[in-house]
Amino acid sequence: MDWIIGGTKDSRNFIEKILKIENFSKDFIVTVVTEYGKKLLEDYNINVLVKAMDKNQMEKFILSNSIDRIFDFSHPYAANVSENIIEISKKLGIEYYRFQREDIEKTNIQNNFLYFSNIQEIIDYIKNISENILVTLGSNQIESFSSLPNLKNIYFRILPTKVSVEKLENSNIMAKNIIALQGPFSKGFNKAIFKNYNIKYLITKESGNIGGELEKLESAIEENIKVLILKRPLLNYPWITSDINQIIKVYQERKGMKKNFVIGTRGSILALAQTEIVKNILENKYPNYTFEIKKIVTTGDKDLTTNWGSGGTSIKSFFTKEIEKELLENTIDFAVHSMKDMPSENPKGLVFSGVPQREDNRDVFISKSGLKLSELPKNPIIGTSSLRRGECIKVLRPDAIIKPLRGNIHTRLRKLEEENYDGIVLAGAGLIRTGLENRITEFFNIEDIIPAPAQGALCIQYKEGNMKVKEILDSISCKTTTEIIKLERQFSKIFDGGCHTPIGCSIKLITDNDCEKFIEVIGMYCFNNKVLKKKIRGPLRCGDILINNLAESLKGDIDE
Repeated sequence: MDWIIGGTKDSRNFIEKILKIENFSKDFIVTVVTEYGKKLLEDYNINVLVKAMDKNQMEKFILSNSIDRIFDFSHPYAANVSENIIEISKKLGIEYYRFQREDIEKTNIQNNFLYFSNIQEIIDYIKNISENILVTLGSNQIESFSSLPNLKNIYFRILPTKVSVEKLENSNIMAKNIIALQGPFSKGFNKAIFKNYNIKYLITKESGNIGGELEKLESAIEENIKVLILKRPLLNYPWITSDINQIIKVYQERKGMKKNFVIGTRGSILALAQTEIVKNILENKYPNYTFEIKKIVTTGDKDLTTNWGSGGTSIKSFFTKEIEKELLENTIDFAVHSMKDMPSENPKGLVFSGVPQREDNRDVFISKSGLKLSELPKNPIIGTSSLRRGECIKVLRPDAIIKPLRGNIHTRLRKLEEENYDGIVLAGAGLIRTGLENRITEFFNIEDIIPAPAQGALCIQYKEGNMKVKEILDSISCKTTTEIIKLERQFSKIFDGGCHTPIGCSIKLITDNDCEKFIEVIGMYCFNNKVLKKKIRGPLRCGDILINNLAESLKGDIDE
């Protein structure tokens, strides 16, 4: 969605032109700060909101309306508006385009103008002037004049709006010194005001070449009135033009061009396979967009020998922090991970999208001989670096020897063949996604080896506030899967579930005759070489309560 900040003839000109090119009325929101600004656009049959917003309100407005581009036509003296918008657009990664009208050519009348960089310079200049002065700076500047000793000689032309009236109530200005009129005005009308109030000095602002400014200046010169001009605020605009056709061109090009999204991932075969799954789904859904994959080497990829989990430190961040750094630096648009490998808390500034359809979450056994775990000879050597899997294997085969095993899927399969392992335990989802399902000897029953929370689910992570990315990712997520994964991760968080924490949680979705969604949750926690398991069932809508009750029940067993 585009946001057009209007209220000037510039925005009216822009909207008029783009509506003639193509009907984009459903693709933008227009806001103005006055009813007059709304009236300027009433002929175009578009929805115009009258909103004066502070910075926090602007950010909420952008997020709630999924704004991804901003076209700023605000008055050049509404510098606080543009400053706030620029800051927010940078924070949220939103495109910002600024139109600012050209200056009036004044070379033939330069001697009549005095320029000032700020309002205080003007105040200092006029404080001892006894002749009548007309101020046309707008209501925001009125209070700056309220303490001047010659205030009775200063007249203020303002818009007849509620905001202007409220400003006046806070000043010492007498009613006779207020000229509340709606412009723009002709040269004749300006001259009438100058003569009626015996004006000798005009204070105005550098507003550009439309909006009645030229007529006002020419009238002042012809009446031999000294003109004091407040210069435009200097802002560092990320993009600015005074050519209306240029901003229209940008508007059209961005509407029709392909949008390229960069997807970050680890370079392992599984990580790439998972990312290709997401990429293919998005390409089918958004044929006008392009998606490219960027491989990122993580700390975990660089060190395949250290058994970090044995030291009590979660290894999850070792496989994500470099990718998350690139997200925060905007070098990638979003990243694909295995959800079970993600820490329970996102780094500040990053969020997860909804979860696409989940793969089979069961663990599997792959043996060198083709025998199942129960069929292996005495004291089998089983490869896994997962404490959860190791503890569960020891329950199924107390005589098993657990040997650490690190590396990607293909590395682990190679080690199975080349090194002293009788079998290895892996997540079935990874083998299925990489086309290696035929290597599986057996799928473990979920109640025998309870999967890690969120196992088999993909995690797509992006920078908070990137509304375009949020929009496309939300469109491929599964609401029910997302709810279930959230609950499994809630269980993990209760037990501070890093990779060194031997816990498991799996939720099965059940639908009864009334079509209300019910879930069955099985959870486990390993404590003092003992595997504790519990099961609970109830409606999905009460999932938070079910998870908390299950966790408390397990903790009760630990305390006994």
